[in-house]
Amino acid sequence: MRSYVFLLVLIMCSAQCQTVPSSPEATQLAGGLIEGRLIRFGTGEPIAGVDIWIMSTTKRVAPQKTDAQGHFRFEAMEAGRYGLALIPTSGYTARETLIVLKEGQKATGIEMRAFQGATVVGRVKDVAGQPVGGVMVSPLRIHLAGGRWGPIRSLLAVTDGVGEFKLVGLEPGRYTLVAEPKRLTIKRKTWTEKDEEKWAPEPRMADVRTYYPDAVSADLAATFTLEAGQALEMMDITLVRPETYCVRSRVNGATPQERSHLKVQIAAALYMGAAELATGDFATGDGFEVCGLPAGSYRLQAGPAEIGEGSAYASDPFTLTRQSLRLPDLTLRPLIQLPGRLSVDSTSDRPSLPRPVHVFLMSIGRLGIAHEQPTAEVAEPGAFVIPAVFPDEYWLSVRAPSGFYVKSATVAGVDVLRAPLHAAGGELIVVLGQDGCTLTVQVNDADNHPIPNADVILGRDPLAPSYAPDDLLLALCDQNGLATLKGIAPGKYRLLAYAEAWIDPAGVGDFFLANSSHGEALNLEPGQNRTLSMTAMELAPKK
Repeated sequence: MRSYVFLLVLIMCSAQCQTVPSSPEATQLAGGLIEGRLIRFGTGEPIAGVDIWIMSTTKRVAPQKTDAQGHFRFEAMEAGRYGLALIPTSGYTARETLIVLKEGQKATGIEMRAFQGATVVGRVKDVAGQPVGGVMVSPLRIHLAGGRWGPIRSLLAVTDGVGEFKLVGLEPGRYTLVAEPKRLTIKRKTWTEKDEEKWAPEPRMADVRTYYPDAVSADLAATFTLEAGQALEMMDITLVRPETYCVRSRVNGATPQERSHLKVQIAAALYMGAAELATGDFATGDGFEVCGLPAGSYRLQAGPAEIGEGSAYASDPFTLTRQSLRLPDLTLRPLIQLPGRLSVDSTSDRPSLPRPVHVFLMSIGRLGIAHEQPTAEVAEPGAFVIPAVFPDEYWLSVRAPSGFYVKSATVAGVDVLRAPLHAAGGELIVVLGQDGCTLTVQVNDADNHPIPNADVILGRDPLAPSYAPDDLLLALCDQNGLATLKGIAPGKYRLLAYAEAWIDPAGVGDFFLANSSHGEALNLEPGQNRTLSMTAMELAPKK
């Protein structure tokens, strides 16, 4: 499902979108109102008994259940920005709705149009055409996102005794399916050097994870596009049964200490983060072996079963081709600190930050490590430290305060906004700019009426396939058709605006690259504050 937290943070908490802070005076004068209806898209029929969730950076607001006419009402609201949403378990899918209130303002007549989620039904069978029960089937939502995110696994169904699965409540977007048979077990194994010289297990045929309809890798999978409320049937998957191989290794400790209890895992980057394919429990110094892996790329990870201070880990990639593999012994290593330095390119001798800069590292293609601390809150220019990361590659994200933007981020001279950062590569140097631009966009329909909840996308022109987070900005219009983006780096951009486009934040790169040539060209000068009106664009007809 679409990540409500992701989008609400994006539209309410980002440096590009203004947030009105709370204050005692605002609380005393709170007289704002948000009132509207939840209706079915297309028919306008009211939807009763569904919780409307409202999220804010200034206060907690209890959800309200729609009445028999689909009405909802939130009273005594402070000035600020609010996001209205449905939770996935409601049985309905609706776009998040942005409301911006001034003191005492009443926002009425809000319409949230909801769909029943899309449904995908199919059957998993083996190469002989027989149904296979107990197989996990997941929809993988496909994104580009500058290479930062792979497919996102949103739901899970398990096939029944006749191999059937049913996935419900899916949002619009581009998907494939993956079927994952039972997880493998990594077994303890002892051997001598003489035994190892003779170790050459024969490949064996086995059912393995399979992408729709019968592909062994995500690159070969067929994709499909779901519309809101659509039902796809007969989306059958035939499990691939290739030759599979064995992997053998051993875990060494970081120091020659007493034997410790370890968890060993094999993972593959099937979707965002990674998927655990095999697991087992061992002690330091144990040998282990797992069989049943097809050719492909994997990660072998190890770490303590019980997390404590000074814990050490291993995470090594490997590739299987057409034979079993004796991997080098794993060596456990402690997490490290990543030193950094933040500066502001400003005319002021002592520039100050209105609120902290959030620095975050996201791991690439591996399972998470329990003791990682990959974030830092930087309150003022100068040195900072990201407390605990694995000496491996990460994607960098920097969230600057309103009015600032990330001018550059480098490690040893390498641009790590647009390429992965290696945590052991040296000091992270982040430079903020203070001559950012502000863009206010009024989105109207063809009759010049404001369009609430329209999507506004601002992207670099041209946008590189691997782009920095601030090269591509997505915002929602409020109830008056207004969207404000702040802290934009000066430069050339393309601006797009659509109503009811269902643009997912993690997939906005795909959408922008496909439609940017139709957008409005802008050249934003340093420090410019610009306001413009534009007519919402029409989506290209689906082929």
